[in-house]
Amino acid sequence: MDHSIGGAQGAFSSVFMLLLISVAMINQSHVFAYDTRELFEVREALSNTFHWSCLLLCHTILEIFWSTICQFFIYVCYYWPPRYSGDANKAGFFFFINVLIFPAYYCTYGLAILYFSPDVPSASMINSNLFAAMLLFCGILNPKRYSPRFWSFMYVASPFTYFVQSFVGPILHNRKLVCAYSELSIVDPPEGQNCGDYFSHYIDNNGGYLRNPEADSSCQYCPYTMQEQVVIQYGIKWNQHWRDFGIAWIYIIANTGFMLVGYYYFRVLGKNPFGMIFKLLNPKSLIPKPRHEKDKTIFQKKPGDDKIGTQKKPSA
Repeated sequence: MDHSIGGAQGAFSSVFMLLLISVAMINQSHVFAYDTRELFEVREALSNTFHWSCLLLCHTILEIFWSTICQFFIYVCYYWPPRYSGDANKAGFFFFINVLIFPAYYCTYGLAILYFSPDVPSASMINSNLFAAMLLFCGILNPKRYSPRFWSFMYVASPFTYFVQSFVGPILHNRKLVCAYSELSIVDPPEGQNCGDYFSHYIDNNGGYLRNPEADSSCQYCPYTMQEQVVIQYGIKWNQHWRDFGIAWIYIIANTGFMLVGYYYFRVLGKNPFGMIFKLLNPKSLIPKPRHEKDKTIFQKKPGDDKIGTQKKPSA
């Protein structure tokens, strides 16, 4: 990756591919998790071999282990060929958040959806809609300032917002920026001034640098000096990387809790996950019911009914 503005934007956009890989990992885990769940409910659950929570937690740990191995190869192929920073604090944090924390998030998220879904197609449909919402509002495709006001809360609620900041921060922090010629602003100074004199006050207030401060014409101005300045407008700051790490753990714990509660409520207790929705959408449920119970004894047989119509007529 070069040190231009386009290189910084390319590094920021490449994180989009890191997020998309997790979709394939989630869909693959659904197939094996569903078969394991069916086997447990048919055999082990009836024999009380072990508690149902052991299935969920052990399967989650196993999926995180294999996903971590896959993420390690992704890290090697993604981080080192572009020659990103080799500092221990940056490369180590990227390894930590991408190889160890990110798999823990998407594994708990994917299994939480699968374990309360009736089948794999339903889980894939729910995952696709939720994943698309998280991806659209994380700041890559649409920055927060361009989002409609109603949807601005999704930028804060999306967990991918904090993973994007954690991935991009160590890549671009303290990385010098050198504008390509097509990225420079070419300006002619007034007569009697060189480029350095003309831009000195502007650079002091707005930053950037001049490639030819001694020139008397065609001043070549670059608005940035560091690549991390390009992505500040997306809310990415290196000094917030440990905050993002803590927020990621909040989502991991929430996914695990939702997985356990959802499986117990919908699978152990046998509740219908869509029953409450159908009940709310049923217009008959909005009509008030009568205050008294219907009289069901009107047509029941009563004493003396057998004698009705069977009495003999009196003789003349």
